[in-house]
Amino acid sequence: MNPKKQDAFQRLIGALKVLPNVGPKSAQRIAYHLLQHKRKEAEELVDALQAALRQVDHCSMCNTFCEGGLCSICADPSRDVRKLMIVHMPADVSNMEAANCHDGLYFVLMGQINTALGMDVSAIALDKLAERLKK
Repeated sequence: MNPKKQDAFQRLIGALKVLPNVGPKSAQRIAYHLLQHKRKEAEELVDALQAALRQVDHCSMCNTFCEGGLCSICADPSRDVRKLMIVHMPADVSNMEAANCHDGLYFVLMGQINTALGMDVSAIALDKLAERLKK
C-alpha cells in the first residue's frame, strides 16, 4: 500500500477520534464507511464543517453559537428580558426551546462548570454574564 495514502487514512481516523464517544475502532469503521460508501456525503460533511468554522461564532449577548453577532433568541423582541436562564451548553438552549418551557433569555456557560472538578472561572465569559444581569 502506498504510504502516502495510508498516512491520509490514518489522519482521517485521528480526526474522527475528536468526536464524542468515537474511539479508535469506531473512527476506523467510520473512515472505511465514508471512503467506501459515502464519498459524496463525506464531501458535503467537509463543506458543511468548513462553512460552520468560517461563519459560526458566539452570540455577543448569550454566548451560544450563531451566525452574525446576535442569535435569534436574543434578537427576538417578544422574549421576556426579566427572565434569564443560565445553561451549561448550547444544546441545553435547544432542548429548552423544543420543550417550549422558557420565554426569557439565556446565558450559555459553554461547559465551563464541572461539578466534579469545580469551576474554571477564567474560562467563563463573566463580562458577558455581568452585562446580561444588568439588563
